[in-house]
Amino acid sequence: MTGRPAVQGFAMTAAPFADFVPVTRCHKGQLVVEEILVELDGDLLRIRSDWSERKQDFRRAAEYRVEAGDSPLGRAFHLHRDAESVGRDPDHEPSYWCLIAGDRSECDCKGKKATELHGRECKHVACLKHLIAENLL
Repeated sequence: MTGRPAVQGFAMTAAPFADFVPVTRCHKGQLVVEEILVELDGDLLRIRSDWSERKQDFRRAAEYRVEAGDSPLGRAFHLHRDAESVGRDPDHEPSYWCLIAGDRSECDCKGKKATELHGRECKHVACLKHLIAENLL
C-alpha cells in the first residue's frame, strides 16, 4: 500500500465511525507502515487491511464483536471474530484478548509475535488505542 492518497477514493461505509489507522508491521522481513481502515458500529469492529492498487479495495477484512473486560493493569477487551473470518482462517483463534495499558499494551493474536520482535504493536492494539483516543470505547 502506498499510503492515504491511494485509498482516498475508497468508499467509506455507513458505519457511525470509520477512519484510517497507520500500523507498522513486518512483511517479508521488512518493517512497513500500512494504513488500515477501522470501522466501529455499536459493538461491531471491522478491520480492513492489505490495500490492493489493482482492485482499489482491501484484500483482507475481519469483523469482531468487542466486549469490555476487567483488568487492574489497564483497559481489557475481548475481540470475538465473526464466523466467516474464522472459517477463512481457522489457524487463528476465534477470539483475542487485548490489554490497552500504554507502552505495556498487548494482544494474544498470532501476529503479535512478529510485531513484538520489532517493538511494534499488532493491528488489534493499534485500532483499539485509536478508538479510545477518539472516545469511542
